[in-house]
Amino acid sequence: MNIEYLDHLKGKCIESAILISDDKDRVTGAFRDILVIRFDDGSKLIVKSYDIEEYASGFDIKYVVEGEKK
Repeated sequence: MNIEYLDHLKGKCIESAILISDDKDRVTGAFRDILVIRFDDGSKLIVKSYDIEEYASGFDIKYVVEGEKK
């Protein structure tokens, strides 16, 4: 999901946020950071940093955003 598609989050209040560092990916074995934001209506936004490309190029980091609408 591209960041421009997050309009449904406008006006929501953040209830909590947590950063999980050095989470090991089960498939690739790579370590990544995960940011989980929970909103007051029960929805959440998960942002995961994928460093698979970092190993290939040395600097390119891709981000994947998973959203849940309520």
